[in-house]
Amino acid sequence: MKPVQGPQKFSSRAISPVVGAALMLVIVVALGVVVSGLVLGLADSSSTSPESRLAL
Repeated sequence: MKPVQGPQKFSSRAISPVVGAALMLVIVVALGVVVSGLVLGLADSSSTSPESRLAL
């Protein structure tokens, strides 16, 4: 009989370098979109929304 072993040890690398690089790229692009939106004024919340009226 084989002796019962405890839980298997996982390697010290949790994710592959390719996945890590892809996640960093996504985060950098998302931050760039947010910052450019704020700088260019696309996220301006003080503007009034357009209104339409229907006269019958």
